[in-house]
Amino acid sequence: MIHIKVLYFGPAADAAGGREEIVGLDDSSTVQSLRSILFASHPELARQEEILRFAVNLDYVDIKRPLADGDEVAVIPPVAGGTADLTVALTHEAIEFSPMINRVSSIHAGAVTTFLGTVRAEGASDHPLIALEYTAYEEMARRKLRQIGEEALERFELTAIDVVHRLGRMELGVASVAIVLSSPHRKDGFAACQYIMDRIKEDVPIWKSEIWQGGETSWVNPTADI
Repeated sequence: MIHIKVLYFGPAADAAGGREEIVGLDDSSTVQSLRSILFASHPELARQEEILRFAVNLDYVDIKRPLADGDEVAVIPPVAGGTADLTVALTHEAIEFSPMINRVSSIHAGAVTTFLGTVRAEGASDHPLIALEYTAYEEMARRKLRQIGEEALERFELTAIDVVHRLGRMELGVASVAIVLSSPHRKDGFAACQYIMDRIKEDVPIWKSEIWQGGETSWVNPTADI
């Protein structure tokens, strides 16, 4: 048996009903094991699951990180604001752009910046591209999208971010990814949009396959522009 000191901050402390507690665990426990116990004990905390981060002995960690007796684990909500600041999603349906603008709009924002990536025509006239198909490691992709959004909130002065990436087959002209964010000033909005899109292409496990007239398919270089 090991004993872990758990510290709660901000909204997480309200949800847990206190700022700290000692939790007993099996010797082979990980942060994930602890998280499951905390969520079972504090249902209000479980409702914040998607936005919480965990730190062990003052460093952010992956939930698979093993725990040792005497470790101090901090349960940390977003430092850049509440749950309304960041929304990310994967969808197999058409991207609805207007609701995204409504979600990020705020009287505290002087700019709403948008990026819409669409499927463009390519190839020779006798052998044209007719569609793209996107596939993903969905659980990891959602986590990475949220991580990138959190990075953007830390790097730029922003009010809110909404990112949606579509999966499945998309014909020419159809939107595959949308980034909508609000900021007090347009400079941060433009820079953040570029940063988020670049990071998505670097780190989010989403792949696209080109579908050509005649049925041939080919994988796209992940560093190519959308």
